[in-house]
Amino acid sequence: YEPGSQDYNDVFETAVRMYPNDTTANLNAAVIALEKNDLAAAKRYLEKAGASAEAVNARAILAIRENRLDDAAQLLRQCTLPEAAHNLNELTLYLNSVRH
Repeated sequence: YEPGSQDYNDVFETAVRMYPNDTTANLNAAVIALEKNDLAAAKRYLEKAGASAEAVNARAILAIRENRLDDAAQLLRQCTLPEAAHNLNELTLYLNSVRH
């Protein structure tokens, strides 16, 4: 299925219902929830998403969406993904522009 399609989303939402403690299922469900801007669901899924770099990056995105920008920056600094470095750079530029 094409990422972002309803079928794709349905597969991962079914997986997290069938395997509620599986870190991968929870991470994928969290990403889908973030894409839908369902922050409450994303937070719930991220609690069981483990400590992978992808989970840390997703937690940072959630923190940004919740306007917890300092928390987001701290999470992004911990993350080893290239997209996390990009996100941290963008967040730093934003924070510098609003704080000065």
